[in-house]
Amino acid sequence: MFEVRATDKSTKARSGRLKTGHGLIETPAFMPVGTQGSVKAVSSRELRELNAQIVLGNTYHLFVRPGLDVIRHFGGLHRFMNWDGPLLTDSGGYQIFSLAKLRKITEEGVHFQNHVDGTPAFISPEIAMEIQSTLGSDIAMVLDECPPWPCEYEYAARSMEMTARWARRCKKWQKENTEHRTSKNG
Repeated sequence: MFEVRATDKSTKARSGRLKTGHGLIETPAFMPVGTQGSVKAVSSRELRELNAQIVLGNTYHLFVRPGLDVIRHFGGLHRFMNWDGPLLTDSGGYQIFSLAKLRKITEEGVHFQNHVDGTPAFISPEIAMEIQSTLGSDIAMVLDECPPWPCEYEYAARSMEMTARWARRCKKWQKENTEHRTSKNG
């Protein structure tokens, strides 16, 4: 849940508090990037000493390496990286852009070659949500396409429309799997 704590009358800027399963985040917040489950050259202890409130993990990179089996073995990304605070995971959408030569976008999702070893892989909106659930993300992002710049207006419009359809699929997956976990535990 997000609570607005203050609003600037002249700029409409605001600060607030976001409550997650792993703690509160005072916004605005600096979010260190832990692409593969670690912030380069900074330990989890040092992140806590620096009062980092949240860390960003990269869904695609964690999916590729170390892989979901390793993350499951450790009991989720929090335990894997020894971080007890909130985690936000992206969807892999930026890699759809950055790995343009290694991927093919379809309505179903994205087929790509793993940039590490070239093996084929596929991420759909549902798979992106499943990966983020396995990681134990506090804040998960919907799968999106990041169109290149510059691009034609029509391309950007089609990309936005597909991202909106993918977002509805992500929401449906989340709803169905939340209900399934609730009924399974109840």
